[in-house]
Amino acid sequence: MKIKNLSADIHFLNLCLQKDVSLKFLNKLNKVLEQIGSFQKAVRRKVLQFNISKFYQKRACLELEAYNLHVKLSNKLDGWLWQSLEKKLYDLIHVEFHKKKDTLKKKLWCLKGPESKKKRENNFINLSDCPLSKMEERVLSRGLKTCHTFSKKVEDYVVDVDLASSLLPKEEKEAFKRDCLPLLNLIKEERSDLKKKEIEYFKVVKQLKSRNLVVMKADKGNQVVVMNKNDYVNRTQRMLDDGDFVQVIKDPTNDIAKKVSNALKAVTVMDDKTKARLKASNPVTPKLYTLPKTHKQGEKMRPIVSNIDSPTYSLAKWLNKSFLQLGPINSMSVKNSNQFINEVQDTKISEDQVMVSFDVESLFPSVPIRKTLDILKKWLLEKELDEKIVNNLVNLTEICTENRFFQFNGKIYKQEDGLTMGNPLSPFLAELFMSDLERKIKNGFNWLFNVWRRFVDDVFSILKRRNLDDALKFLNLQEKSVKFTYEVENNEKLSFLDLMVHRQKGMLNFDIFRKGTHTDIYISNDSYNPPSQKLSIFNSLIHRMLSVPLSPMDRSKEEQRILEIAVKNGFQVETVRNLIRKKEFRKRVQEVTTLKSIREDEGAFVKICYHPNHFSKFKKVFLKYHLKAVPVNRHNLKSVFHGDLKDQVREEDRAGIYSLKCKDCDKQYIGQTRRKMKVRIKEHQRCIKNREIDKSAVALHNLETGHRFEEEGKLLIGCNDRRKLNILEAMEMHKKRDKLVNLDLECLENCLLKVIGSTDRFHTKQDVNNNRQSEFSLEEGTEVSRNASAF
Repeated sequence: MKIKNLSADIHFLNLCLQKDVSLKFLNKLNKVLEQIGSFQKAVRRKVLQFNISKFYQKRACLELEAYNLHVKLSNKLDGWLWQSLEKKLYDLIHVEFHKKKDTLKKKLWCLKGPESKKKRENNFINLSDCPLSKMEERVLSRGLKTCHTFSKKVEDYVVDVDLASSLLPKEEKEAFKRDCLPLLNLIKEERSDLKKKEIEYFKVVKQLKSRNLVVMKADKGNQVVVMNKNDYVNRTQRMLDDGDFVQVIKDPTNDIAKKVSNALKAVTVMDDKTKARLKASNPVTPKLYTLPKTHKQGEKMRPIVSNIDSPTYSLAKWLNKSFLQLGPINSMSVKNSNQFINEVQDTKISEDQVMVSFDVESLFPSVPIRKTLDILKKWLLEKELDEKIVNNLVNLTEICTENRFFQFNGKIYKQEDGLTMGNPLSPFLAELFMSDLERKIKNGFNWLFNVWRRFVDDVFSILKRRNLDDALKFLNLQEKSVKFTYEVENNEKLSFLDLMVHRQKGMLNFDIFRKGTHTDIYISNDSYNPPSQKLSIFNSLIHRMLSVPLSPMDRSKEEQRILEIAVKNGFQVETVRNLIRKKEFRKRVQEVTTLKSIREDEGAFVKICYHPNHFSKFKKVFLKYHLKAVPVNRHNLKSVFHGDLKDQVREEDRAGIYSLKCKDCDKQYIGQTRRKMKVRIKEHQRCIKNREIDKSAVALHNLETGHRFEEEGKLLIGCNDRRKLNILEAMEMHKKRDKLVNLDLECLENCLLKVIGSTDRFHTKQDVNNNRQSEFSLEEGTEVSRNASAF
């Protein structure tokens, strides 16, 4: 009883600590605290923490005493007598514990007053002319990454399991699928009743869609922005008209795709399989979308070009990965704030020196392509690569940088020069260009800058105050297209990256910096995101707090800020405190030992849809086959509204699973294509015309029955991922198994299809042929069985 009462007291004191409640025994310290001044709050917290720790010690002693008593009683009493006594005892303790808890809850209410929930203020901006309801505000204030629901379709889990099985040896695939079948059946049989917050979420999405509104993230921070679709289009159009963009008449997508194909044929640095993988089977014109710059005046927008599935996207990703494997670029840049601190924390700064932050205006569009390609060739030759290989790589890079076309509002535009936001190669080429620019600065005017450290387009520098104007002129003379601006320290402080650098007694000190647009809004605790994903942000914040050399006062402030962020996002303070303790312990271990922990190889990482009730079970099955399951939930606002920012691809131009229906009977053909659907349907029509029945089951059905098919097919599932097409096609065929004209039905033998529906009577080509003969006998007037005629 004492142990449970102490647990209630500890919980009560932790709540008082969390909500800054002043207890009576703390009022006795008032006379002493008046002499301390501004540290009164900190001292009160320390005293409260000390009392909590005393309670923990007392509870530990009682637990040891209770354990010894438990052992004695269980040994002396008979089994049935001890069990009945123990049950009555714990029932009594449970009742008394809740009485105590209710008493303390009322006490806390009297001390603090009714609890007021912290609002997620300034987390969304309504720039539209439509007022938002409270329900819409509530959903939007939780951010775009919060998942309000999760996938309840067993088909999504079947696809992920099938993809995971493709990584296993042939002898293990079937066993793995069979082990996953019971879990898939549980998901199928589970009731899919929507909860209140899910119903609210779907209503909000429907209302926002019906009013022609776009929902997006602001350019800086996690703010959600709501705009009228017309305003969004007009703002972006003005940016295109005023910027370095030119409208073109012809869409060059197919020409660039042919250019990529021809260039890959001449390349000798990759095998044929890699070449085939880097070719876009269904090239799509890059799409432009923009993000509003709410932190600046006016109606400025940040342009981003989505290159996914463009003719050069896969090739650019491969080139970027290949270049990074050759080694680092010799530059004066830093990778993160920790490296920056390590390199500048011992720097001394005199009174006549000043901290300055230089910034490149629009770095990517300012990078000259031709000059950067020359720098790339020189860099590759320095890596001692064969000249022929270098020429191949430079040629492929040039093709990727020429793809500066994009589509917006039904029109095709081209960026005159520079790199585009969204090209996988842009960060690497920009870094290469800036490193060459730094080499000129270092060789030509090294005495001007005492410190020069750069992160992408932001530079932290220390130089003489009198040389500030000369330094800016010198930097702007290095390259015509590159223009620098600068910001000078204010009150001996200057922000750089996520740090606030301030000078003190000739040395540099550091504190953590957050921009004014920062909202402290992350994924809320009650969302359906995976728990590891929800806690990862706190792991990151705690790691930064422990890595940056903060003063004791700044460390205390940052810890308090992290706890406030936790409360604001619905997390328990004690949960985050436990994370802090774990991180501190690991850091102490790393400081006192040189040994490194060895992680066992758990195999490949595999994505699977996150299900709150069954993910842990899937994880165990995956680990059995040395696969590490990574939970993924894509049911958030960003996935719903992000497509509205870009031009949509027409259904006939998409790849995926399609169906062709017969006009004269209820049969249909279901197939897959990695090209445009309209191209594949034209091939079926050509096969019908030329009677090429060995190439098309549609042509065979037409020849045997004289039936006609629809001229335009229907896209059942849009998909460009070649790994998913087989299982997606099998699932659609399984659903329509009684009405198929397909000849190849081997895919229906996949055991995972059992959870989608009952198995079909016809699984083999022979069964289909027997059925077709039954149909012919009907036309000839021959008597056939009722089952065959029904089929």
